[in-house]
Amino acid sequence: MVDSTYLQTLKELTVALREIEGVKASYSIATLFKLVPISKGWIQLPIVQNGTLDIAYINSQDLLRWFISTDGKSSLIVLHIDESQEIKPQQFVDSLISTLNNYGITEFYVLGRVWTEFHFLKTTVSELVTYTTLGVIILAVLIYLFFASIKIVIGVVISLVVSIVVSAVWLSWTSPYLPVVSPILFTIILIVSVSDMIHITHRFMKSLAENQGISQAIKITLKESGIGVFLTSITTASGFLALIFNPTPVIQWLGIHTAVNVMLVFLTVLFFYIPLIMILRPTPAKGKLYVALTKAMGVLYERVLSRRYGLWLTVVIVGIFLIIGLGAWRLRADTYLLADVSRNHPSHIGFEYINDQFLIGRFQEFIIKFKDGRRTLSPEGLETLIEVEKSLRELWEPRVVVSPVAILRYTGILNQNRLDTALLRSQEKRLSRLMQKLFFAVVDSSGTIARFRLMIPEKGSRYTHNKVNETVSLIESQFPEIEVIPSGFIYAFDQNNIYLSDSLWLSLSFVVLLSLLIVGLIMRNFVLLAIFLFVNVLPLVVLAGTMGLMDITLRATTAMLFSISFGIAVDDTTHFLSNFYLYSKMMNPIDALRKTYYNTAVAMSITTISIVSVLGILLTSDFLATRYIAIFLSITLLSATILDLIAVPVVLKHLLGKRIKSKNR
Repeated sequence: MVDSTYLQTLKELTVALREIEGVKASYSIATLFKLVPISKGWIQLPIVQNGTLDIAYINSQDLLRWFISTDGKSSLIVLHIDESQEIKPQQFVDSLISTLNNYGITEFYVLGRVWTEFHFLKTTVSELVTYTTLGVIILAVLIYLFFASIKIVIGVVISLVVSIVVSAVWLSWTSPYLPVVSPILFTIILIVSVSDMIHITHRFMKSLAENQGISQAIKITLKESGIGVFLTSITTASGFLALIFNPTPVIQWLGIHTAVNVMLVFLTVLFFYIPLIMILRPTPAKGKLYVALTKAMGVLYERVLSRRYGLWLTVVIVGIFLIIGLGAWRLRADTYLLADVSRNHPSHIGFEYINDQFLIGRFQEFIIKFKDGRRTLSPEGLETLIEVEKSLRELWEPRVVVSPVAILRYTGILNQNRLDTALLRSQEKRLSRLMQKLFFAVVDSSGTIARFRLMIPEKGSRYTHNKVNETVSLIESQFPEIEVIPSGFIYAFDQNNIYLSDSLWLSLSFVVLLSLLIVGLIMRNFVLLAIFLFVNVLPLVVLAGTMGLMDITLRATTAMLFSISFGIAVDDTTHFLSNFYLYSKMMNPIDALRKTYYNTAVAMSITTISIVSVLGILLTSDFLATRYIAIFLSITLLSATILDLIAVPVVLKHLLGKRIKSKNR
């Protein structure tokens, strides 16, 4: 990089990049050379001594450490994007790569909002198409293996496609630009659709097997499974609607649109899938997996409700879940830069390279404002800023500091903390303009406000938030003439994550209370409500414990798992309790429990297997947040299913047994 030809090329490239649409300005070491007022040209800088890079000089200059890599083989060009323009990522990236190639630059790393947006969009579209297609194929195979009916498979696949199309039309009307979470949305649409269809199909095929006609079978299906499907749609929608309490707009978008689409799926199943099944007129059939699952549920039922095994098995399972839940004490609200992107993603690769080679990391910004209106470039103001920078370095131990003091040190006006007052006064206007124009604009237009940008190692939001409060208090106590204001995107990002941990309980409380209200109004039974609450809150304890044990922190994407998990996990419990409530009105409680188990347990198991299979394909996502959703939703759903199949019937039998004995007395 010390070669003069390379430096000349870099200077020309820096200027050429300004021609790209949307680029407001560009900066490199060629730009920095203009800062030196005592030099006649950029080649005269002491960056090169006897043809080699002067590492000692570079390490003493924060601005050079920003633009030159530690090994001296790479240099950084910073593009200032005009935020007032609507940048088209594809067009921008094509122009950027073309310009770099024209100057012989073939090896480069890119970091920044537009580059990241381009790759996020590209990855999002790819995953959206891939996961939706694979999800439909996997579900079609599973449906055939369980129900052994091509007509049922055709009905399910067509209905899934219709659900996706209806959702896509809704989104095209309300949200033409899909955010990065859209693959999750369409996967959840598949999950909710197939869950409803499996319960409807299972009861319908069972009615046909009992020699019921098509019309009578549909009536029985709607009567026994319809209320469960309706309740699960409401509770699932409320789980996503609770995300409106999340402060992150993209998460709010996911919550609102998923809630709407869940209800659209319900209407599609009710008014499209059921009529389609009547038209197709499938014959009752059972696949090998269905037969095996039915036998397994029969054995499990006898074991669960036996005096010898049932209660002890329930105690052991609940005990294991509670032990796992102890890991929740390690759960904390925090975040790291690019925490939701896998390391092989282009945006992460660029970040890692620049972070390793240029000694930069997380930005922490402080605005320093003089209360008496003193100018930052006055000798008195600079004396204060020099002391402020010294305190900031002691407190934070930053890799790089970009500030008015750093620029003056680079230009030679400040040497070993001694000001060349005469040179400062002769160059003050020129320096003031440059400090306002540079991308790290460290002085405002009035000249009374200074900005310090610290590059600190990434330690997370909670640590940084506490450190910021400590810094503001200490600096203002040392220098009563100034006001210290934390600023910058990262500061706002940290505040968002702190608020996130507080809003988690609000969204979770909303979905739990709303689900209890809906189920309570229909069932009107406090015992069933208590069981409903217990078996669906305990999986959330397992979720929190697992996240704590795996050291997965709460942030915008992981905190939403709790309300989503509750909304999806309650489906099976709702089907089980609603069927039991219905059958208990027609027969004695013990017989109602038995019929509920045999009619519902198989459908619950098929639903869980199908959902976990669809979620499994998300494990290949480039977005870690999507992987976390797949893993932890599966854990929560499996936990809830185990409780529904074992704990719920045991508790119901125990309570029913006491009630029957009381009546006999």
